[in-house]
Amino acid sequence: MGSEETTVFLMVDPHCSYKMDMAVSESAAASRFLLLYGLQMVGFSFAVVFFAVMQQAHAWDLDLPVPSMMTAVESNLRTPLPFLLLGFLPVLISLFISLLKSQPIPPVSSFTIVSILSYLLANGSIFVLILVSQLIFYAAAVIHVFIKSRWQGLEENLFLVFVQRFPKLSSSLFPFKVIQVLRVNAMLVTTLMAISSGCFVHPVLGLCILLLAHALCCHNALCSSMTASSRSHPRKMELFDYKDEGNDKSHQFPFSLQENSSNSPNSSKSFGDTQLELFHHRHGLLILHLLAALMFVPSFVAWLQRMGLGHSFPWFLDSVLCSGVILHGIFNTKPEFNSLFSFLSILGKEMRLDFVYLLAGYHAYLSGLNLAPYRVFYAMAAIGFISSALRMLERRSREKGEPRFGRKKHSHRH
Repeated sequence: MGSEETTVFLMVDPHCSYKMDMAVSESAAASRFLLLYGLQMVGFSFAVVFFAVMQQAHAWDLDLPVPSMMTAVESNLRTPLPFLLLGFLPVLISLFISLLKSQPIPPVSSFTIVSILSYLLANGSIFVLILVSQLIFYAAAVIHVFIKSRWQGLEENLFLVFVQRFPKLSSSLFPFKVIQVLRVNAMLVTTLMAISSGCFVHPVLGLCILLLAHALCCHNALCSSMTASSRSHPRKMELFDYKDEGNDKSHQFPFSLQENSSNSPNSSKSFGDTQLELFHHRHGLLILHLLAALMFVPSFVAWLQRMGLGHSFPWFLDSVLCSGVILHGIFNTKPEFNSLFSFLSILGKEMRLDFVYLLAGYHAYLSGLNLAPYRVFYAMAAIGFISSALRMLERRSREKGEPRFGRKKHSHRH
């Protein structure tokens, strides 16, 4: 890591006068700062993402629309309350822990300024990553929806009709049956492939399978949202035209605008809105697990370099942590799964998933201050194992007909 102080020896003639000037380039200062506090910023990046998904889980718990990752990151930087609780309070906690452990306390002013500056830089880096990934998803979705709409416009072509019906006619063949089985059990297949690759080959491969599942779900949800929005817009125009005509038979219309307006407090969200919320939720998991995969890249490069020397299984701890991260991504695929944490209580209060993410964010922040960002995997793996256990308990209670312990108050239809 290097030292924060540099000693310079000067040999001068005491009988002469000298004028000394020293300048440091901005690039050299930036590289020096990244070299000293790079590991700290990595831990802070995990904290930023944890705090963002905490905002999403909290919005779902309050029966509000799930915000996008950019909106969540931006809201966490607002002053005074969110920024003080998420960016400044962990610094005080770290100083208090150092005092309890009788460790040497660094200069409070410089330590606080550098920590907050690193936290802001981590927010900026994550914001750029979120923006780039979201632009890619939106561009791919626009192209997909455009091609699909043009394809549907040519349905009258007999050849295209035959191409569309050919898979149905060939569904009796064995390969197509296998594909149908894989589609029905997509979650199970993804879990087995990811955990097997992560435990027996390398954790990066298992996390890449998880990232691919997240990306496909994000793409499908965004395409569904765009398609539903494009279809609902002409219908709304038809409703307004129908109302403006002043038809005396307006009472025969199956529903009114007021009852189905999204502004009505008693109305449910439209299909497009729920798909957009699903995209925001899976996008947050994608960013979180992408950072986890990037943490294993140096180990993966070393593994590739020694492939010719013989195969060796990953470390047991790496396999366990990777499995926990994969379970976190598999068993939290939908926002409504956040309600599974509602039966856990501390001091008579329910511990929701947003509070769990808050604790994980604090843990990541403190791990960054201790220059040990790898400890973030402990929090992610713990959430993954707890989520899988609660999901199994919920499914077992549902099969037995027992009342479900998850409190589901969200009225959105998923």
